[in-house]
Amino acid sequence: MKLKQTFVFCIVLFSTFYFLLSIFYSVGAFESTSTSFQIQGSAIESISGEGATTTFKVRSAGGQTATGISTSTNDVYSGILYWLVPATLTCTTQLTETTFSLLTQSAVYSSSPDATTTVDTTSATGFTIQVADQGSGSGNPGLWKSSVPTALIGSSNDAFDATTTLEAGNKGYGIQATTTASNIVINPRFLWATSTDIVGGLTASSTWLTLASSPETVSNQLLTVTHKAAVSVTTQAGDYSDIIYYSCTANP
Repeated sequence: MKLKQTFVFCIVLFSTFYFLLSIFYSVGAFESTSTSFQIQGSAIESISGEGATTTFKVRSAGGQTATGISTSTNDVYSGILYWLVPATLTCTTQLTETTFSLLTQSAVYSSSPDATTTVDTTSATGFTIQVADQGSGSGNPGLWKSSVPTALIGSSNDAFDATTTLEAGNKGYGIQATTTASNIVINPRFLWATSTDIVGGLTASSTWLTLASSPETVSNQLLTVTHKAAVSVTTQAGDYSDIIYYSCTANP
């Protein structure tokens, strides 16, 4: 029984940050240029202003005793220069497929291997990972047997409850999510120790659920998803499969 993981990492960057590069003071009118920016201004007295291009912003406060452009290499400039540096987000996983062994009514089973995702973002507002399930393809989440007679092992059970405790001999299927990162918050629906058989139910792809999120920057932190399933004596024999979708985005 195979379970395919599809990671749809939509890396959306909503925030632009201003990073302070330098503070400088002017004793005369000036122009400063490089291959990536140009600043023009005038001497100190009692004025203020702001200038920008697509790659930088400069704010200055100063006075006006004369105007013009100075070509002197000895001018000391006045102002604050900020580079506009976009936030970055990466969500990486090596896993594309995880497999259950032969399922019988005598036990609760975990697929192998677990799905692990490493998250790294410089976004000051953090990130969110959402999850959705293909299931039967007609709105019901779970492990699907597409050959006739078709059958579904519902998630988290045949009543599609938000959570359930899996037991040998009772049909059910769901996930558990864990992390060691103190700044990543896991949806309580999925936050269950792998030593237990409590699982969170997945939802169809028309209804995405938050799996995990953080309100701040995250540096190479690991999120682990474990998949568990159980069957009953009346469960149709055959090959079951599922596709789980994950979306990883920067918070606005």
